[in-house]
Amino acid sequence: MVITNTKECGRPTDEFLELTAGLNYPVTFVSEKVSKEIIAMRDQVLELRRQREARKDGLHRFEFVYVSAMDDGLPRLRHMLVRILASTHVLLTTVAVLAILVYFCLACSVGSLRNVPREIAPSIFGSRPEPVDQATIERLPLVQVEWDVPPSDSCRCTPSVDEESRHETPDIPSQPPPCPEKQVVQRQLASIIQTCGASSYSFTDEVMCAICLGRYTLQESLRLLPCKHAFHQKCIDAWLLSKDMTVHCPVCKCSIVDGLRLLDKHGYNEILNSLNQDPVPDQLQARYDLARELCLKDPVCPASTDARQHFRPTARDIFANTEVQLSKVRTYGLDLDYTLASYTEKLPETIYTMIRDVLVNSMLYPPALKALKYDSSFAIRGISYDRETGWLFKLDSNYNIAMDTIHYGREPLRDLEDVFALHGGPHLAPDYVKNHLYQLNDMYSVPEATLLADIIQYFSDNDISFHPRYLAEDIRAAGEYIHRGDGVSASPLHATIMNNIGDYLNRAPELLHILESLKREGKRLFLLTNSGYKYVDTVLSYMFNTSDWRDVFDVAIVSARKPGWYLSHRPFRLVPTRSGARASSVQPWELVDRFEDGQVYSGGNLASFTSITGYAD
Repeated sequence: MVITNTKECGRPTDEFLELTAGLNYPVTFVSEKVSKEIIAMRDQVLELRRQREARKDGLHRFEFVYVSAMDDGLPRLRHMLVRILASTHVLLTTVAVLAILVYFCLACSVGSLRNVPREIAPSIFGSRPEPVDQATIERLPLVQVEWDVPPSDSCRCTPSVDEESRHETPDIPSQPPPCPEKQVVQRQLASIIQTCGASSYSFTDEVMCAICLGRYTLQESLRLLPCKHAFHQKCIDAWLLSKDMTVHCPVCKCSIVDGLRLLDKHGYNEILNSLNQDPVPDQLQARYDLARELCLKDPVCPASTDARQHFRPTARDIFANTEVQLSKVRTYGLDLDYTLASYTEKLPETIYTMIRDVLVNSMLYPPALKALKYDSSFAIRGISYDRETGWLFKLDSNYNIAMDTIHYGREPLRDLEDVFALHGGPHLAPDYVKNHLYQLNDMYSVPEATLLADIIQYFSDNDISFHPRYLAEDIRAAGEYIHRGDGVSASPLHATIMNNIGDYLNRAPELLHILESLKREGKRLFLLTNSGYKYVDTVLSYMFNTSDWRDVFDVAIVSARKPGWYLSHRPFRLVPTRSGARASSVQPWELVDRFEDGQVYSGGNLASFTSITGYAD
């Protein structure tokens, strides 16, 4: 039931309350204006009911009740205040969201969202610029465009006349292209920037210069900033030297000077200084990097590259397989063969021939084997020989056979099913490797491996029965004989080399200068070789062009018998030499408890060596 109050307020009067007290219907008191709307709605409902009853749709009975809000003065004011407060809350929330968005936009503009190091990322509210001169700019590396850039018909690298009149920039002197060694150093500097800069960004992602908006072209020189953004060399140099510009990156606003300070903590300045130093030995690392890059690019014909015209690796260069900080190394131990001594290609052939002749002359092998000739292209260092099957193959560090390297004699193994039948696959058990494989790891093993393959091929072609283990032991014994001899006189191999030393050995007087420079830097040098003194003296005197080679070593040890030297208990013995103050009074049997300068010692062991010298590092 809806009752309209005669007054415009929504409060029911006492009169109406008394009249409606006995009614069983819900009662709502509304103003006259609202009651008119309710009456119109009621008429619509009745019309809808009449239409549905006419169609006999079985419309269910329902009640229509409308409850209005009080429209007196106090509730209206309260409602107004609630709306004002709600609008203020929405406004404050909107302002806060906009402030957060502005902050992140500013942070993105200065590069903080690119993970730029904190030391070079500027403050959002700006920072005082530091001056940049030409010398500072030259510390920034140049990189060449080596990634694919979409082609473009025009490039705005060269400004027009109008642009030049509007933006006056200082002239940047053109520089000749750097030599290959300097290019290597530039790449090292760029590598440090790539490592210390943003981890999720690379300047190779750019296709155009942010200053001139010109696209990059292949092999074009770009200046790389500490924040890892790159620009045309001419563009960024003019930008940084212009008085109207700041000394920050044009893209992320990072400080150039602060970025260089950060890079100096990672060895940037040390590499940069190597550009102005003598290339030997200060730029050996740069020469190594260049030689390695050239070999990887063109291992077959490296002379075809342009850089080869400026630099060719020689025997004077030193190459390392791993990075070593030589400044922290105090003691250097040097071997003779293939360490100090550089042999010619004739030595492996001589070793092959001498071992073959020992087998025929002293071990009753067929005389027809003397017709075998050494093939330097067959074997390499690091292969393994199976003393049970006679196979030669390459074995990796996980004891897996490289199946395409297996040879029986000089021919590849035809039926690989034999490998699976014997081992169940390419993998070898550690016990099998320990008990049955013969590792050919040193340079002297290369001619032995070739001779093994040649003799197996000869036996196989002539249906001669043999056991692969005995063949390996005989070749090993013959090799030991030509290297060591009878233990008293010089070995046959050493005697052959000393009689024709110019055919087997390369002179290296500059090597003596390197050793002397290490001595001047306070380094400790010692010689440790299995060769006898007479051979060592002949070889080093020939290489260094002087017989005073002993003066460069703090300790010289010959006839060491490595590798047993490291765990043995043999004492040291003093070796008589042809010169020296004690040459006539040397007693080889006397106890050695200290090392004297200019003397040579034999035998010994690692424990005694460290005890006498005190070398622990």
